[in-house]
Amino acid sequence: MHLAIGTCPDIAFAVLTVAQFSANLGLAHWEAVKKFFCYLTGLKKLALTFGDGKCGLEGFMDANRASQEH
Repeated sequence: MHLAIGTCPDIAFAVLTVAQFSANLGLAHWEAVKKFFCYLTGLKKLALTFGDGKCGLEGFMDANRASQEH
């Protein structure tokens, strides 16, 4: 449940649906769980990157608010 809600919300609906049958899982439910794990295995290689790889901090500031138009 933590994985579905906290880190991967795109599978939350499917996980919650299968979790309703956790007391008496059938073959179809186990197949769905295996599909979750296959999907998550494919996500391991993905990463979110920002920028073009330059390191460093760059910032802009309007200290006196003179250029603000509104």
